[in-house]
Amino acid sequence: MISTVIFSFRIFDAFSLLLVFIILYVSRYYYHYFTRPNPLPGPFPTSCRETNIQFEGAIGYKLQRLATFEWINELWNEVETYWNSLEEDYKLDLIEWMNRFTNEIILRISTCYFSL
Repeated sequence: MISTVIFSFRIFDAFSLLLVFIILYVSRYYYHYFTRPNPLPGPFPTSCRETNIQFEGAIGYKLQRLATFEWINELWNEVETYWNSLEEDYKLDLIEWMNRFTNEIILRISTCYFSL
């Protein structure tokens, strides 16, 4: 009896059965997605207020990044003019200088101290 049922399936029947299982699985997934206890914003559009906050955050980040690059260029130019004003036989400790330069950049970026 079982063997006759198994051998009576054709390729088209197997694909139809697979398609039904996929549709049932996707339907179950979206049913559980929409009826979950704590809905969070997912792949669907958020409200206009949240969209504006995300947009302002992205713009603020770009402005901060541009301000960081401008400030680093200004700092580098200031140091370069200082180096040009030094005497020829002055010994400069580049390791100590790079350590201080990097620390100043990290401090400025981590405290978000920018004049935009």
